[in-house]
Amino acid sequence: MGKGLNGIKIGIAVMFISLIIGSLESVRLGLGCNIFTYGMDIFAVSPYLTEEMKLEPLTWEDARAIADIPGVRSVDSVKKSVAKVLLGSEETNMNITMITPNFVGIIGRRLIDGRNFRNIDFSEFHKVVLLPENTKNILFSKSVNPLGSEIYINRERFIVVGILGQAFMEKIINRFKLLRDYLPMISQLAELIYPKRELVIPLYYDPYDKLDAVIITVYPKYSWGTFKTVLKDEIVRTLRFRHIGESDYEVFNLHERLLAFKVYLLIFLLILFIVSIILITSALIRTKTIPFKERVVLFLVAVIIGEFLGIMLSRTVTLGLDIPPSPVWCFLVGFVIPLFMWGKYGIKKTKL
Repeated sequence: MGKGLNGIKIGIAVMFISLIIGSLESVRLGLGCNIFTYGMDIFAVSPYLTEEMKLEPLTWEDARAIADIPGVRSVDSVKKSVAKVLLGSEETNMNITMITPNFVGIIGRRLIDGRNFRNIDFSEFHKVVLLPENTKNILFSKSVNPLGSEIYINRERFIVVGILGQAFMEKIINRFKLLRDYLPMISQLAELIYPKRELVIPLYYDPYDKLDAVIITVYPKYSWGTFKTVLKDEIVRTLRFRHIGESDYEVFNLHERLLAFKVYLLIFLLILFIVSIILITSALIRTKTIPFKERVVLFLVAVIIGEFLGIMLSRTVTLGLDIPPSPVWCFLVGFVIPLFMWGKYGIKKTKL
């Protein structure tokens, strides 16, 4: 019983340490160095991102008033709805995201084919549409290039002009369940801007139209410290003045929420590391020399664990849409951990 128990302790410790190293490296490689700086100059305000649910919808005039605040570089708006889209011979419901000219670049989406909206599309009310990759696969087969094709939205004819890749923030939300469970405001913003089964069309100016969110890009100076606080307060005061008697809208900064995610992640990995050290120490205290055959078995098991974790991590933590091969870093963990344990501590056979 003692031998098996200590073997299990070492095995679990190997898995935990592999998971820690693999998670950190996967986040670094998959998300890049921008994960904790993304959104520093981007703010969002929306009735749906505020705890108080009795707020009035935002308007074009609200967006224009915010644009006049010192420190604001640009303001873009988003409105979403549901529409009937012709799919084959039948109509199906799809989410429609209506955006202003600069919105695609601001929210981190990249154009993988075709072109973005042009100013003339907004000024001349052109019926054009951008397809996210997942929607393209619903409406068209993989062998078909949809650029220039017609799509009927609420029985109006639109022309496909571009294909959108998955956004940086969208990847994070989809892959990290922790964000959805403990940082609901990020999840709500992602759902507002990146809904599933989505078509993206221009948001034409209409003074009577209500907006679902205003996205505010500020100058770098106003994304830090006191300048950021003053700017956020000024945005709240502006909206409070325009919506007399209403509760305050919350000005939401992506960077602040991502920092909270960073703290949660590091605490979780630290707990795993402490548990691993306790397990290894406990197992090694009660061991004697392991025969060569058992060393080989332990070595192979550790390599298999490293490979298995590498595949799991590459599919769940790394944010690439295509499943990459088992990461080298996790494969090496299967070698390094047992070698380190043998060389440093001299793993010994467990007493019966």
